[in-house]
Amino acid sequence: MTDTQGVQFYVAIRKDTKTLDRFAQAGSEAELIELIMDEADKRGFASTEELVRSALSDLGTIVQQAAGGDELTEMELEIVSGGYGQVR
Repeated sequence: MTDTQGVQFYVAIRKDTKTLDRFAQAGSEAELIELIMDEADKRGFASTEELVRSALSDLGTIVQQAAGGDELTEMELEIVSGGYGQVR
């Protein structure tokens, strides 16, 4: 998943509360990466563990680009401000 695909993937799941909730339930970074890779595959995005890790490390930028000027959700505001992203 390239940076552009990361943004496109987030645009595709941004309003999908079931998918976002499933991601939020991940108990570890490895589990989250696996969930993201599975969802990306289902939606036709190519991904590798390295690319997903890279996207997660720059999630704030991806969220801002994906929002495209739309109002951010509370979760997205936390991501952008750096207060979100600690996987349990």
